[in-house]
Amino acid sequence: EIDRIQGGPFSDLMEEGFQRTRVELTDQDIDEIAKQLGTDFFRAGILLGLQLPEIDRIQENRRGDHWSINLDILNTWHRKVTNPATERLQLARVLKRLGKGRLAAKIEPTVVDNPGPHTFIDPSQDISMSELDEISREVVEDWQKLAIYLHVSQDRIAQIRCSNEDIMTKSFRSIWWWFEQGNVSRKVLADALVRIDKRRLASKVFEHA
Repeated sequence: EIDRIQGGPFSDLMEEGFQRTRVELTDQDIDEIAKQLGTDFFRAGILLGLQLPEIDRIQENRRGDHWSINLDILNTWHRKVTNPATERLQLARVLKRLGKGRLAAKIEPTVVDNPGPHTFIDPSQDISMSELDEISREVVEDWQKLAIYLHVSQDRIAQIRCSNEDIMTKSFRSIWWWFEQGNVSRKVLADALVRIDKRRLASKVFEHA
């Protein structure tokens, strides 16, 4: 089910370079967030709805310049936003999922009314993005084993393994690649988790079925 969010007038407030008197995000907002996002660009891009080829292309073009990668990802998402009235809350929600609550608070609207549709949609009604994120964190050292049992190709695993991304991002990327291929099911995911000795996680996957 598509989430619903609140969107409306915001308080007149300037805080640490973040302009909150306008409904839409400013270039200054985006620049400040890009500086503070660090190495979380891959998960940020996925959570904002970018496609894997878009993120890979940006990463390749910028070659390790994290600020430029973050800036390109944020601007790519920003150009696709169809309802500017909701984009501050949408981005704040993603930042919170990335564990950056203080950064989210700087752009999150302080006064809200008038419900409107949230443009971010989890691609699956069965397995949520937050579940995938939690699993990737808990299997981080065993991400390659899990990828094999999820039938991620050896070429794809090698590509992820040889990247200069941190291990957390590699873990999330491998699970996301499986998720994007379709035919996603809790049974397949739970079976794969059991095979790598993550029975508690497997039980949680079934609990939400």
